[in-house]
Amino acid sequence: MKALSNDLQVTQSAGGYLVSGKYVRQPALRCIFTHKSGSPTYDYSFNPTLNTNKLLHALQIEEVQSDSGKVLLKNQDLSVPPDLTGYYVDFGWGLNTLAGVKWASADGAVTPRLWVMSQLDNSGAPKGGIPDLYVVFQLAGVWSAVLNVQPLRVGTAPYYQDETGAMAGMTIYSVLEYLIETTLSTQTGLTFTLDALGDQDDGLINSTALKPFPIVASGSFVVGEVYRILTVETTDYVTEQGASANTIGVQFTAIAAGTGTGTATTTLIDFNKDTPTKFDTYGGFISRLLSLTNCKLRVKPGLGFKLIYPQTSDDVNETYYSNMAFGHPFYEVQNQRLNMTPNHIEVYGDDDPTSGIFGEWYDPDHYTTPPTYNGDFMPVTETVYQPGFTTDQQCTDFAASLGKQKKDVLFGGRVIVPMDSRTELWDRGQVNNSRGL
Repeated sequence: MKALSNDLQVTQSAGGYLVSGKYVRQPALRCIFTHKSGSPTYDYSFNPTLNTNKLLHALQIEEVQSDSGKVLLKNQDLSVPPDLTGYYVDFGWGLNTLAGVKWASADGAVTPRLWVMSQLDNSGAPKGGIPDLYVVFQLAGVWSAVLNVQPLRVGTAPYYQDETGAMAGMTIYSVLEYLIETTLSTQTGLTFTLDALGDQDDGLINSTALKPFPIVASGSFVVGEVYRILTVETTDYVTEQGASANTIGVQFTAIAAGTGTGTATTTLIDFNKDTPTKFDTYGGFISRLLSLTNCKLRVKPGLGFKLIYPQTSDDVNETYYSNMAFGHPFYEVQNQRLNMTPNHIEVYGDDDPTSGIFGEWYDPDHYTTPPTYNGDFMPVTETVYQPGFTTDQQCTDFAASLGKQKKDVLFGGRVIVPMDSRTELWDRGQVNNSRGL
């Protein structure tokens, strides 16, 4: 959860600020449309201390890889520019406090950036009302507006297959950092950032044993595996491997272990043996990288990203109550539990399931000593092949990662609370029934 300024935190937790013995709650919304260059800007914020507000309605939805939003403005004076598509909005969800309106970045109230995808002019009114003019803006977050539509460009046109090995030998975290801060920023002209990993390391995302594009020395090539030349040095790829040329970036299928001091790169992400490609977007490629780990990518305000490793032991930041006059209440809560399918995952590597290189993951709620089934429902197995994996540990770690992802969707629910500016996507929620029913 985000940290809020003391004034905003106290006001929202108390349900408002105290005026003449009563708590007054006045929502405020910072809503400024900004051109990507930083100018011009158009301020359509809702300030509860003013009576000139044009903003009638605002909605922001944070979903996994699919942020969106909507803004409705009054426009009877036709002062709203006719085309604000492409502008961005950094909402600041705040409140009026005894110290004034608090809705800025310094207050911790700003949420992930949205971009204007469409603008609709409309006229009309509620039944029986006086017709008026309005403008509706449909907004999209960075996944829909940038990552899922921006083509991945790493390497040489027209195939963009990282022929020179810019990502070779990097950990998954380093690859993400390179893609976000270097190539994506260069392509878009925007300065995207990825926070340092810090304490969000799941043991996989920065592991040197789980590099998505490992460097393989000549002499260790696996027959039948596809490689791309990274360095030539003293290796004759044409003679030994049937490559078309002894040139960096040339792809070949190994027909021998090889000799000499050359190196090549392969991939753990099996996408026609050839990733990245000209058909990739940043969103699709990043999603495949994250699927090898337990980490999630959280969008931050502005142009920032942060990797999150959800853990059951994270500290509690806020408690919502159903029966307390002071403190954050909740209005409604709903819980549901789903059957987990599959409940058994096995991962094979090295292209050959008979080689003995595989790992298995068992949900402890369903299995004791594998493969003894001990649950209430029949065992369902999902089999995954990762040809780039060459050790049992890689397979076991990946199987455990996939298993954890399955368990993440085992529970569902909904909690409705008054506005809390600190909440973020991937914050963990837990509902406790203190009545003992």
